[in-house]
Amino acid sequence: MLRIIAMELTNKCNIKCVQCPQDHLPIEFGFMTEEVLRKCLRFCDGYTELNWRGEPTLHPELVRFAGIAKETRPNLRLGFHTHGLMLDKAMFQDLVRAGLDWLHVSLHTVRSCEQYKCVREWNEELGSPLFVYADTDSTQEKLVALSTGLNLKEFHHDQYANWAGYLTGNRIVQQDAASIWAQCPFPQQSVVIAAWDGSINGCCWDFQGKHKIGHVDELETLQHSGPYELCPKCIWVRNYESLPV
Repeated sequence: MLRIIAMELTNKCNIKCVQCPQDHLPIEFGFMTEEVLRKCLRFCDGYTELNWRGEPTLHPELVRFAGIAKETRPNLRLGFHTHGLMLDKAMFQDLVRAGLDWLHVSLHTVRSCEQYKCVREWNEELGSPLFVYADTDSTQEKLVALSTGLNLKEFHHDQYANWAGYLTGNRIVQQDAASIWAQCPFPQQSVVIAAWDGSINGCCWDFQGKHKIGHVDELETLQHSGPYELCPKCIWVRNYESLPV
């Protein structure tokens, strides 16, 4: 049976990053409800994210939903990816109390870099209950991070991705879709993503929702059906160490 590896609390975001197509997607935007969250939790186990296409800290129930997730499924390795701009010390402490396990800050802006420093300080003050880490998506972001005083040992900078063609004008960059599909961890590990409205998606780069394979209400009967349209456009190399996966 498929496992939900990420629950998209919202697909809304309040910044515009060069590499991200989220700002001009022809999709409906919204926030996950508690009903959908609880349905999704039935299919979560181990490593679980509270985001996908959007910024999770925009969800007004983020802290409460994190608490519901850990109370319902204590075995979750729960966290989320964020630009960090909406985080403050009080919210961070509330998330720790709710049972969050890890937090990833994307160093897209100077403000994100400064927020990452704050997050690490808040975490240390509490005895480092969370696994906190950060990364950059490009050489430009790497230089921004360095300019704020971060050194190369304080963030990851060894990921290479083309966001399934979004960074290459959607040109075909891989001819053998089947081989790309065979290497993808989603079909290999039978994992999927739940969007804010409960729809189930089989591809982590599918921002437009082309590869919806059903709804959480029918997840017990769903299967991956690749290779997907985005497979021949996908390049993703990750060589991280010590990530909570």
